Amino acid sequence: MRESKNEKALILLLGGGGTRFGSSLPKQFYRLQDLTYGSLPLFAISCERLLNSISFNSVVFVVKKEYEKDPVFLDAKSVIETNHPLVKIYTTEGGKTRNESMRNGWKSLKKNHPHIKKIAVHDANRPFLSEDFIGRISENLEKLSETHTCFIPVTQATDSLCKITKGKVGEYINRSSTFQIQTPQLVWADALDKCVEKESNLDFSDEGSFLLSLNFEVYSYSGDIQNKKITFKEDIK
Repeated sequence: MRESKNEKALILLLGGGGTRFGSSLPKQFYRLQDLTYGSLPLFAISCERLLNSISFNSVVFVVKKEYEKDPVFLDAKSVIETNHPLVKIYTTEGGKTRNESMRNGWKSLKKNHPHIKKIAVHDANRPFLSEDFIGRISENLEKLSETHTCFIPVTQATDSLCKITKGKVGEYINRSSTFQIQTPQLVWADALDKCVEKESNLDFSDEGSFLLSLNFEVYSYSGDIQNKKITFKEDIK
């Protein structure tokens, strides 16, 4: 098969126990009532919105082992497979941390679809993806290359910020140059592979910090204030 530098994959992270969400199942399996997709679990809404607008070749669901056989997960996965028959869909086990889960997702991709070059890593608990934002995701996926190896979505901080040590305010931070980080984070596969091979014991909160630690340049693109991460049931309203 001829290798294409435009082959794209989505790693969807379904980790987290959702203890603050107040549900018997983690929040990523909570059913949303969506005008377009009907009643689907939160993770499936996130996936459908991305797959319907961006030509991903593969998807990896990274899910905790105890939920891999759960009917809620399997039924939604079956719906996605039916809706997108040309997309290769895999499942792999989640790790103890977000970074470990991302690594597992990458290892599954590397094994099953080694020609992938462009990767979007998305937190499944961010289902509110507007059309404008998805357009920016697509545009920046196309920009990924050997020289532009990572793009992360950011939004301007709006509240005043400060550093606190032992309850005491040390200094205020200039919010004009401070940004909040979102997903999906977009990564050139060869760069991610080098990071996974070199860094095995350290933990990182996201892909941008992971690549930055090994001196890859990380670029930003405009996020979306609607693209919030669901933590509590109130976040859905």
